[in-house]
Amino acid sequence: MQKYLAILLLFSVCSYAQRFNSLNNDKTFIDSISGIIKSTKNDSIRAYYSFKIADLHRRNKDHEKFQYYLRLGNRYASGSAFLKDVSIYYNALNYAEKGQTDRFAKALRAALGKIRKYRHLQSYKIQVMILQNLSVAELLLDHQRESMRLLTEEAIPVALKTGNPEMLADLYKLIGIGLMNIGDRSKADYYFLRAITEIQKAKYSPVLLENKIELYIIHAENLIYSDRLADGKNYLMKAYTLLKPFPKSNLNGLYYYADGLYFYKTKRYDLALKSYELGLQNCILNRDKQSMNRLQFVKYQAFLALEDYQQAKKVLTELMQTPVLFSVEKMKFYKEMAWVEQQLGNELKAYQYNQKYIAISDSLRATHEKEQVQNLEKKFNQTEKENQIKALEAEKKQNLLLAQYNRMSYVVLGLISLILFLVTLFLVLNSKSLKRIAKQNEINYRQSIDALKYQKTFEIMQAAILGEEAERKRIARDLHDGIGSRLSALKMQLQSLKSQPDSNPAWSRFSDSLSLSIAELRQIAFNLLPETLIKLGLELALKDLCHSQSNSKTAIVFHANSISDQIASNDQLSIFRIVQELINNALKHARCTEIIVDCSQNQELFLITVEDDGIGFDLKALDNFSGLGIKNIKNRVELLKGNVEIISHPDQGSIFNISITLNTETS
Repeated sequence: MQKYLAILLLFSVCSYAQRFNSLNNDKTFIDSISGIIKSTKNDSIRAYYSFKIADLHRRNKDHEKFQYYLRLGNRYASGSAFLKDVSIYYNALNYAEKGQTDRFAKALRAALGKIRKYRHLQSYKIQVMILQNLSVAELLLDHQRESMRLLTEEAIPVALKTGNPEMLADLYKLIGIGLMNIGDRSKADYYFLRAITEIQKAKYSPVLLENKIELYIIHAENLIYSDRLADGKNYLMKAYTLLKPFPKSNLNGLYYYADGLYFYKTKRYDLALKSYELGLQNCILNRDKQSMNRLQFVKYQAFLALEDYQQAKKVLTELMQTPVLFSVEKMKFYKEMAWVEQQLGNELKAYQYNQKYIAISDSLRATHEKEQVQNLEKKFNQTEKENQIKALEAEKKQNLLLAQYNRMSYVVLGLISLILFLVTLFLVLNSKSLKRIAKQNEINYRQSIDALKYQKTFEIMQAAILGEEAERKRIARDLHDGIGSRLSALKMQLQSLKSQPDSNPAWSRFSDSLSLSIAELRQIAFNLLPETLIKLGLELALKDLCHSQSNSKTAIVFHANSISDQIASNDQLSIFRIVQELINNALKHARCTEIIVDCSQNQELFLITVEDDGIGFDLKALDNFSGLGIKNIKNRVELLKGNVEIISHPDQGSIFNISITLNTETS
């Protein structure tokens, strides 16, 4: 198998560098983002999500929608300096789609120069994406060293600032692919394992599952090539389990290549051919030419192993008809075809293909010899100059010998001084080293204490929220079943005592006041423990909440998308409290005329967006706003292993984007 490695690497570089893998399962997520773009009035949010969804359509090879959302993002980004600079990167993707690698790399460097002046989380994320794409572009331009430098020296340090494990995993994967393509499979294995460690920490993203499957398959392929067959098969099974629900995904072409390789290595060639055929069918479905070429070549090798030279010739002929072939590929194919024809007894054709092989080989050798002649000429000129330099140095050396004797005594004295200095330096460094060790031990101890404090704080926070909910339930039941029931009974008794209640205005006012008190009491009980949530579920409870909180000054609009009725009751209550707190904050402080509440669910991911058109606030002063209830919201989100993103500017309204990971056992 190793003798075919060189040509396989040519295919693998192109294949891994250019492919965009997709499970074609993004519809719910795309619909949710499209809803946000349509409903929000903030142009910055519209631009951000338009660019994001444009890139997603590009990955799914939907050129028309990619262009539509790109134009939309450019239009909405015009009012923000940062987003205008970000648009340079997204517009550069047009060059990638057209295969104009030089222009793509140039545009990426221009975008990187603009984005680097911003020092915030979103800027770092964009920088990582630009550097990752730039590394791939340099690889396609055959600048392998620069490609690896961009990943190791620039992209990874920036990715560490984002705290995003999925980004780190993607970078480690690219480094592993680069090492695998030059045959350093041991180091590639190290980086693939680092990538797997990081991706297992990652939370939900639209492409997380695709990235995880691709990583498992590529790592499995590297292990199989390294003859670690059991480990390779283990990762293939992990990939198959995740990929099975998506039979049309172009990841299947990648999977069946590695699966067939496993069977080839275990000498089960018939099974290898079946896997390769399944992979080719998927490549035809997804128009994946690079992966198709890789599969065709290993299919040819399987037929060789079975000594089915007719089929081997047929596959090799199809490969030779590939529109674009490098000279080294043609030379290899001609040599292989000459050998196959010889096995079939076609001596004339074998001779003809061998002559073609020799012609290309001679051409490449002539080019190589020309380079050697040029190198010899350079070497001769360099040697002549070196001889002149040596003559001058010999003359200088003779003059130096005369002065050397006089300096000998100073050298001896200097050596003694140096030894004393080194001894002193050793003692000083040793002392400093001991101090550093002691200081490090102290730092480790403090970190352990801080970690314990954080754990205890988390437990106290959790207990406080649970206790608060339990107390709310108790008070709500007491109000509803105790005082509420008594007030209702009192109203009925008073009405039964008065034969003509309308004849006495004071009696009517008293009855109305009693009815209003009963209604307010029920509203308080609802806020403490919403019966709608218990009886009808989360979506109707949120809808009821928005309707009940709307008033003549502020309209509250509610949108729901795919909210399951199987969410755990504790998670439902926490989500309800978060939305309730956000609405209360907006009503109390924002001075807004409209509040938009958007809730959507995609499997374990639950998204909450609450936007108002009020006065907004300065994010830098967020810690001073103790009365906004934001701390309470963050505590609840943290308990649900979620994230809070706040976007607000004075006089431009506020947007709260919250993502929550639901309990998978009950959702």
